[in-house]
Amino acid sequence: AFEELEDIAQRPDVSFDYARSLIILGAQERTALDLLQQISDVIRERDPALHRRLEGLVMSAAQFDPTRHQLARERLSRMRLAEPEERPGSGTLLAVCASEEAREGVSLARAVFYAERALVEGALARGDEIFALHALYALTLAGRTEEATRAYAAVIADMRKRGNLFNLSAFLLYRGALRAHCGELLAAEEDIRWSEDPALVLPPAFIANSRGFLAEVLLERGQLDAVLALLDQPLPETEEGHRIPPLYARGRLRLESGEPEQALADFQAIERIAAPIGIRNPAWVPWRSQAAIALHRLGRIDEASELAHAELELSRAWGAPRPVGMSLRTLGLLEGGEGGRELLREAVDVLSGGPARLEHARALVDLGAALRRANSRSEARQLLREGIELAHRCGATPLVEQANAELAATGAHPRTILLSGLDALTASERRVASMAAEELSNKEIAQALFVTVKTVEQHLGRVYRKLDISSRRQLAAALIGPAEGAASDAVRPAPSG
Repeated sequence: AFEELEDIAQRPDVSFDYARSLIILGAQERTALDLLQQISDVIRERDPALHRRLEGLVMSAAQFDPTRHQLARERLSRMRLAEPEERPGSGTLLAVCASEEAREGVSLARAVFYAERALVEGALARGDEIFALHALYALTLAGRTEEATRAYAAVIADMRKRGNLFNLSAFLLYRGALRAHCGELLAAEEDIRWSEDPALVLPPAFIANSRGFLAEVLLERGQLDAVLALLDQPLPETEEGHRIPPLYARGRLRLESGEPEQALADFQAIERIAAPIGIRNPAWVPWRSQAAIALHRLGRIDEASELAHAELELSRAWGAPRPVGMSLRTLGLLEGGEGGRELLREAVDVLSGGPARLEHARALVDLGAALRRANSRSEARQLLREGIELAHRCGATPLVEQANAELAATGAHPRTILLSGLDALTASERRVASMAAEELSNKEIAQALFVTVKTVEQHLGRVYRKLDISSRRQLAAALIGPAEGAASDAVRPAPSG
């Protein structure tokens, strides 16, 4: 249809649909970007609603292109909305505004402002729902996990009802990232692995992100061989910016494997990629703290300290507890001594009671270990036991083992924790239970998972026994994790037109 047009101004909607499809599928993105800019300029006065949608798409297409990003930001600055604007067509523009704020890391309040308005019902035109990912990821990075969880639940249910497997896999992938941020490693893996289905043809960007997100989850669970096998697979050709998640995971794997020089090279590569596309926020990717650890292990102490202090300053400017706690913890480990212990104690305080359970557990264990070395054994034991309990609930086996080793060094017996409740569910059982809680029938679950109805029934039977419930109606409440606790009372309607 596009090729039949003699002039794009005749049918800008046809040109728009063509360009949008190219962007979503990750094909000919620069061609699509040029076309979008042309259409937008042509219809600026004639069709303001379509103009807003186009400008949102322009920014979305240019976010990971170092040669186009700054020009797209200049266009965006002329369109940025200072007041709530919930007219049709504004949703994508608002969502990319939220994303750009989150990448820059200057104003958490502005990022949340734009994200919340992008997700208001009707803000996203029908067909643009996938661009809600920009807003949802901004909420994740801002630590607004309850809002993000509600929105994900609504849009995932909507995509399932429509049978839109492409969008469904994308939203599950990024909900997996949210769950990983909350320390719900098993649930995160379940969501992320949806995109591995060979029946799905996903854009290269999603494949790269999926590899990176999954590798980090597996790393936290101690499956180093699986991480290595995953990251050894060649990535499809895509913009370098999309390679940041697998690069970060590889750097962390190399640190874990005792290869600080190679790890440092990965984190420095992230710096080179991130700077031209405006990613400065440690909440997006905390490469500085990881590079600081690598530098410290290489004996480059001053450089390590400078980088760790720089990340803490950026994290405080953003203000979300998770990156602040992570930066404090890293600096505390590097500085050591009494000053280091105070930084670790501050990290524990910042993360306490928040949704970032895994980072809280890590800070508890590191503070306990530091106090054990300072011969404060009683307090060390208390902190280490708390860290073990929390790390176990996250599914972070290596952290449990590390903490138990520290606990033994204090003269106490290692903690033995019995699996129960949600912790006892396998990935398959949790997947079936989650779908049943979303009111899918056994037949619908079987069709979606390519298994028999009998298999679904068996899984549900085991789930009921492990959760000590007796009916399907009790599933939703029984499956609620820390990131979902406040999401059970009400579900926001899915963004749609």
